[in-house]
Amino acid sequence: MRTRISLLACALLLLTQTATTCYPITTISIPKPAANSIIEDCTVDVKFSLFGTYSTPPTVTLNFEPLAVVEGPPQTYTATLGPEDGMFVGTASPNLLLVQATTTGGDLITQGSSFHYAPKAEAFTISNPADLPTGPLAHGRVGDTMLRSCQAKFVIQDVAQRDLYSVGQYGGNLIDAERLDNPGVENWLEFAPMVNVETVINADMLEIMNDGADGLPAEVRTCGPDDLLDFANPSSQISDVGFMPPANLNDNDQTITGCTTYSLGATDDYVTVETVLTNEGPAVETVVAGDWLNPAGELDVFQSPNAGVGPALTNTLGPMSFSGRGAAAGVDYSYITDPLPDAGEYVVISGVTVVLHNTGVINALLGLDPGDAIAPSGGTFTMRRFIGVGDGSSSNAIDLDVALNGKPSARLDGCVTVNGVPAPGARVTVATFASGLPTDIKSHFTTDAAGC
Repeated sequence: MRTRISLLACALLLLTQTATTCYPITTISIPKPAANSIIEDCTVDVKFSLFGTYSTPPTVTLNFEPLAVVEGPPQTYTATLGPEDGMFVGTASPNLLLVQATTTGGDLITQGSSFHYAPKAEAFTISNPADLPTGPLAHGRVGDTMLRSCQAKFVIQDVAQRDLYSVGQYGGNLIDAERLDNPGVENWLEFAPMVNVETVINADMLEIMNDGADGLPAEVRTCGPDDLLDFANPSSQISDVGFMPPANLNDNDQTITGCTTYSLGATDDYVTVETVLTNEGPAVETVVAGDWLNPAGELDVFQSPNAGVGPALTNTLGPMSFSGRGAAAGVDYSYITDPLPDAGEYVVISGVTVVLHNTGVINALLGLDPGDAIAPSGGTFTMRRFIGVGDGSSSNAIDLDVALNGKPSARLDGCVTVNGVPAPGARVTVATFASGLPTDIKSHFTTDAAGC
């Protein structure tokens, strides 16, 4: 009789109070996320309630992966998820939240909610100083351009020249990178696309190609001619030691313009950087192209492949990480390239990493490899790389390389303790060894607050 009365009461309430929801004796209600909803916020709130009596706590999965929830009030559970949790599928496919619980009578009750996760990145001209990254090397200012996702923000300097010293002679380049969950430790100085060793792009145009409102990656493009970089003059250094510098590298004014597109997806913590060099002249132009890379902050360097941790003078090009120490702890920056047709190399000059795409340092500086030829009248040469900002572990660069370039990988998990006490901030190096010495560093981890 009680059941019949309860059902009759619910029916009467539904007729008189359309906002009232009635449940059978045993059921699971999932108000958040609502079924078939489209969530454009960066975070997703999960909330569900159990009605009736149950013998065990509920089992909760998102896309068939276990999901931790918090109870309170009794039999009501919540969780908040963001892209950093890595549990969402792409925006084109639905996500499935599944809750199961067993009643005291032994019945398994199952309820699910399917939803689309569709946050948006954004690109905009900075007008509010509160949007700017903060920290020892934060150089962004009002009038620069912001790319912001659910995890990170990146600042592209305005094209009006603002000399930031070192490789920051011209505008239109990436000058700040900050995680949204760790503000105040910005330690990135600047990155400048290199046209021909001693020349870079002097951007005189900046355009927001897509502001992100359509759900596609936000994009900013900067363009300009090649121009001399006063910071470095390798041809003079070559002459000083008695060698003749290659003519194509010595203050070579070429008929080349460069456009760099910075692209940021809604959940990405890295920006995709694509530079296209175009030969505007009637003759073939040859370039030794790459990047001038100067994070410059309180950062340790990890470059792979390498036989140790720390900056090598020169080596084959691979994933690079610049991870914070001291006041910069908790932040790291990754530099990854697309797979290159020919092996590139890097060399460290005055603390600045010079990256050469498709050629070696000695071959380029001695003229043994003239570089890449760009056909006349509109011929192009393209470079694509990725710059990320992470949580302070150099291993993020390796993870990014694996994710973007499909490198073979294996998973390693563990925690570091000292006398049984977790050791946060400990550094763990994974390497191959020969005769007791490391021959190739595979990854370099920094443990989290739990020592893991």
